[in-house]
Amino acid sequence: MNDLESMPHEPENNPSSFPDQNLPQVVHTTNGAAELLQSWPQSMAVPPARIPHLGHLCLLGAFLFIGFVCVAVLTLIALHFHLDGVSTQDQIKNNVHYLLGTDAVLYLVTLALSYPIFPLLWKKSFFSGIQWRAATVPKLGWRLPAIALGCFVLAVIDEKFLPGPEHAPIEEFFRAPGAAWLMFAFGVTFAPFFEEMGFRGFLLPALTTAFDWIAEKTNGSCVIAGEKSRSQWPQRGVTLATSVFACPIVIIFTFVHYGGRIPLGIAFLDFLFAAFMLSVVLYAAFVPSANLAPRIDSDGHPRWSIPAMVIASIPTSLLFAVVHAEQQGHSLGPFLQVITVSLILCAVRLVTRSLAASTVVHACYNFLLFFTMLVGTGGFRHFENM
Repeated sequence: MNDLESMPHEPENNPSSFPDQNLPQVVHTTNGAAELLQSWPQSMAVPPARIPHLGHLCLLGAFLFIGFVCVAVLTLIALHFHLDGVSTQDQIKNNVHYLLGTDAVLYLVTLALSYPIFPLLWKKSFFSGIQWRAATVPKLGWRLPAIALGCFVLAVIDEKFLPGPEHAPIEEFFRAPGAAWLMFAFGVTFAPFFEEMGFRGFLLPALTTAFDWIAEKTNGSCVIAGEKSRSQWPQRGVTLATSVFACPIVIIFTFVHYGGRIPLGIAFLDFLFAAFMLSVVLYAAFVPSANLAPRIDSDGHPRWSIPAMVIASIPTSLLFAVVHAEQQGHSLGPFLQVITVSLILCAVRLVTRSLAASTVVHACYNFLLFFTMLVGTGGFRHFENM
C-alpha cells in the first residue's frame, strides 16, 4: 500500500527504453487513449513509489507529535517565568504572541525533522518530493491571483447568505493594532506555506495514492489515457475504493453529530462500516499487483486517476475545515466557506502539479481577507467597524 519499493525511473517512465521487447508496454494513440498490452511480470520489481504515501504521512504525524511536545515544554517554561505577563492557561487563549509563537514552533520543529529525513526515504530532495515546483508559478502568471480573487468573492457571497457569529474567536486577536499586524504577516507567510505542505503536500497525495492502490489491487487492470496520461480504472475498482473512503467520513460524522453518545443501532452500523473498510484493505494488501501500467510519468509525477483526485480532495478539505472551525466559532457558514476554498486549492495543486502554485493562491486569498479588514478598520484602528 505504501509503495515502499523503488527502482530506477527511466524504464518505467519511458516504456520504449525496455531492452526486452517481451516486457509490458503502454501504447499511446493519437486520441490520447492507451492500453496495457500484457501483464506486468510477477518476477519484476514493483514500479517506482508514488510519494508521499500513507507511510510518509504517518511519519509526518510523528514529527508533528514531537513538535507538540516541544510546544508544551516551551509553554510551561514561559508560564513559569510569566513571559508577556501571562501566568495561567486561560490567559494564553487570548494572547496573540503565544498563539502565533506556538504555531511557529510546531511548524519549524516539524520542518526541521522532515527536511533531512524524508529525502533519505525518497532518494530526492524534500521540495522535489512534495512537488513544490516553484518554476510553475511564473508560467501561470495572473491566473493564480485571479483564482484567489474568485475564492474571495465566494467568501463574500457565503458571508452574505450564511453569516458567521457576530464575535468569532479569531476576532478577539484583532483588538490591538500590534496583534492585528502580526496576524496579517503570519497569515500571508507562515500559515499558507505550512498548511499547504501538510494538507496538500502530504495528506492529499497520500489519500490519492491510497485510492488508486485500492482500485489497483481489487480490480487488477488499468488503462493509461488522456493528454496527461492519467490512470483509468473500471467502474468496479472506482466504486469499491470510493466506498472505502466513505466509511471513515460516515463514522466521524456520527461521532460529531451525537457528541460521542451514539445510539446502539448507529454504533452497530459504524461497526459494519469499519469492518467493511478493514476487510477491503486487508484483502487488497495480500493481492499481488497485475496488469499494471507504470505508476510514474516521465516527469516523475504519480499517474493518479481523476476519481482518486476528486474523492481524496473531499476528506482533505473536511479536515482542513475542522482545523479552522474553532477560529470561526464552529459556525456552518464559515465552515462551508473553508471547505470550498480548500477544494479549489486541491484542484490547483493537482492540475498544476505544483504545491507552490496552491501556496501562492492560499497566500493571496489570505491577503485579500486581511487587506479588507485593514481597510474596513482604518488601518486596524477602529475595530468597532469589524
